[in-house]
Amino acid sequence: MILDMKKKHTAIRKTAAVLGAACMITTMTALPVNASAGVTAVIESTQKDNVTALSGVNILLARTMTLSTNQVQEETEVQAAVAETPASIWDSRLMTTVSDEMNVRDSASEDGNIVGYLRSTDVADIISAENGWYQITSGAVSGYVSAQYVITGAEAEARANELTPTLATVTENGLRIREAAAEDAAIVKTVSAGDVLTVNTAVPAVDGWVAVEEGYISADYVTVSQEYSTAITAADRQAELDAIAAEEAAAKAEEESKAQEAQEAKNQQAAVMASADDLTLMAAIIQLEAGNQPYEGQVAVGSVIMNRLRSGRWGGSISGVIFAPGQFYPAGSAAVANVVAAGPKASCMQAAQDALNGVDMVGGRTQFRPVSSGRDGLVIGGHVFF
Repeated sequence: MILDMKKKHTAIRKTAAVLGAACMITTMTALPVNASAGVTAVIESTQKDNVTALSGVNILLARTMTLSTNQVQEETEVQAAVAETPASIWDSRLMTTVSDEMNVRDSASEDGNIVGYLRSTDVADIISAENGWYQITSGAVSGYVSAQYVITGAEAEARANELTPTLATVTENGLRIREAAAEDAAIVKTVSAGDVLTVNTAVPAVDGWVAVEEGYISADYVTVSQEYSTAITAADRQAELDAIAAEEAAAKAEEESKAQEAQEAKNQQAAVMASADDLTLMAAIIQLEAGNQPYEGQVAVGSVIMNRLRSGRWGGSISGVIFAPGQFYPAGSAAVANVVAAGPKASCMQAAQDALNGVDMVGGRTQFRPVSSGRDGLVIGGHVFF
């Protein structure tokens, strides 16, 4: 447009020059070379003709300039209208194309520190672009992301709309959801102010109505919006990971506790009534077999005695089990009688009582040997039980 105007102005100047030259020629040829009379009259006549010719040029110039001014004004108005046309807000927004999340760094470099994470559903505002990186802000996160893994404009908008549900917030109590977009359609349910419904964007839009998951609701009494998620800071992500780790640890502890309770319940046998003599005898054998072992090892020996009694293979009484041939070697010596006479130590008496009460530390096992024997089984203290 501007180039065309310059051409027209040049043409006008050329036209004016030609017309001026023509006037000059007319003046020069109108005077005879040797004439002396009537010169003044001729000059006056010629000047009048020149004035007329120049007036015509001025009119032409004026018209051309007026036309050019109008064209420039029109061009200016068009440019102004283009400038005033708002660009899409998504021209300055982006989303990541990764399926999980991408790093947001404090500088436009892979060596930059990670200050946050842009997840697959998050939307970020573009501040600037440089050397294959975008400077962005998203929620509480500000930093840089690689342009290699992001989309912008209409593509980002489409992805955001696909991943982010459109919500309708009810602004009126007693609002009815209807089966169809009509005032006389059947009522599905009634909702209250503040209720948030998910808009069904898969169905065609109906003027004055909003399609929701259960039907249609009047557009006059809802506010439709999309709340896009934003990036998470590195500190918040660490807090999330810590919370997950704490939950996992708590779940594991609870599982172990339940397993221990189950094992204890499994190991708990029916209590057996015994005389003071049987209790003391059992405590004496425990002291002779495991008096130097931790308390659990002492109860374990008592458990073996009780498991043998329950099986019936080694005798039908505590003393019968203890004195069964070839079983508890101290029983064949005077050592048992000596301990009984002196009184077993307190821990062995308590271990014997726990075993009589049904505590089974060895899970039903009926044999034990020193660990040095090389036998496989449950190791408690210096003994292996099998």
